[in-house]
Amino acid sequence: MIRTTLFPARLRPLGWVLLTLGLSAATWHVFTGFQEWGVLEFTVPKFPWSSDIGNLLSSPPEDSSFVGTRKENFTNEVIALLILVGAVLVAFTKERVEDEYLVHLRLSALVWAVYVNAAITALAVLFLYGFTFLYFMMFNLFGLLLLFTARYRYLLRKTKIASDEK
Repeated sequence: MIRTTLFPARLRPLGWVLLTLGLSAATWHVFTGFQEWGVLEFTVPKFPWSSDIGNLLSSPPEDSSFVGTRKENFTNEVIALLILVGAVLVAFTKERVEDEYLVHLRLSALVWAVYVNAAITALAVLFLYGFTFLYFMMFNLFGLLLLFTARYRYLLRKTKIASDEK
């Protein structure tokens, strides 16, 4: 029997729900001009490192541990966590029957995803500038997981179709 550090298969449907909700919310959020959801606004501690980095470097605060509170909206954070947790659950849950071949498919898909993600990132470094590059990097946070999941699912489907034809 193969020992893996994968999540139980029963968590994959939850992963798909979270990933779908996160990607849908992100798409809506992007196309409506990044409108924040008021229900996700909270008062949080304001630490020196949570300030604008430019202001922090030009005039560091005198008390380096705590400088009050501020209102913060967590719309972006909630969307990012939905995508991240959903993608991890989808990507790294066991199949009903785990064998050496599936381990090989996972590794192959992961290597492919790293290569493709690195190539896309290299192109972005060369051809995107300013805030466009920053926006790309925000989306690229999830690129590796999404590419891996797409490639692994594609290889699984291709393998299933090939085995059904025999």
